[in-house]
Amino acid sequence: MTVGEAAFLLLVAGLATARVTRLVVKDEISKPLRALAHRLDPRTQHIAYIVTCPYCMGVWAAAGVVGLICIAIEVDNWGRWLAAVPVAIMAVAQAGLWLTPRIPEDPGSDSYMAPWPKETP
Repeated sequence: MTVGEAAFLLLVAGLATARVTRLVVKDEISKPLRALAHRLDPRTQHIAYIVTCPYCMGVWAAAGVVGLICIAIEVDNWGRWLAAVPVAIMAVAQAGLWLTPRIPEDPGSDSYMAPWPKETP
C-alpha cells in the first residue's frame, strides 16, 4: 500500500466515523435508540452515556469502520464489496453533510436538515 492509498483510507475512515457518530449521537432518527439505551441501563447509565457522548461513540464507530476496512483489504470478491460499501456510503454522506448549506430559517442551528416532522393527532 502506498502512502497516498493509506492517506485516502484514513480520510475515508475519518469521514465514515464522523457520520456514524453523528447518526447515533445526534440525529433525530436514532432518538429511539438513545431512549432504549436509557431504559436498558437505568442504574449505571453506561450504555446511555456511550450513545449520547460523541467522544465515546466516536471510538466505537472508529473501531467498526477500521474493522470493515481491514476486512475489505484482506478478502476478495463479494466480501470486499460487503465490507467497503457501508464505509464508503457513510464517508460520502458525511462529505455531503458538510457541503450542504444550513437551513436559512435557523442560521444559528447546528442542524443541516429540515426539522423532524411533528406527529399529527
